[in-house]
Amino acid sequence: RRALMGRFARVDDVASSILARHGYPLPVAELSAEAIALAACLASTMDYDGVFTLQASGEGPVKTLFADVTSAGAVRGYTSFDKNIGISERGAPAAIISLMGTGYRAFTVDQGEQGRYQGIVPIEAADLKSVSMRYFSDSEQIDTALLIAARPGPDNGWHASALLLQRIPETGGS
Repeated sequence: RRALMGRFARVDDVASSILARHGYPLPVAELSAEAIALAACLASTMDYDGVFTLQASGEGPVKTLFADVTSAGAVRGYTSFDKNIGISERGAPAAIISLMGTGYRAFTVDQGEQGRYQGIVPIEAADLKSVSMRYFSDSEQIDTALLIAARPGPDNGWHASALLLQRIPETGGS
């Protein structure tokens, strides 16, 4: 039997507060909330002193997707999109490939003088989860499961969460 490690982040109030400041169309708001939840979840798996950033850049109507979490727990999020291009209100899941087109998604840990680490993958999948899973399969090479969910709530707020499960590699040998 092999052990699992996991992290769960629920950022309803944080996502609601951030998204209330912007007039995003529903799919853009959903993608933003997913990014905020994923950044919070992944940041919680690391021991760092600085800023963990999830960033994506594309050539579609959504140009920039950004969420960061400081080691002190402060969270920010922002999405830039072309307001002159109509964005369909189709709903879930937020289709990163149709909103951003070709581009990249990066995770960055910036610890100032202590160094910086970055993992970059192309946007080649339909949703943020699938794009992010490419990083885990290519870079970490650890069995990983990832779930991200974001939906508007009945009170004009947001429900946003992310769950990461990873199989802990066996040590030694048999």
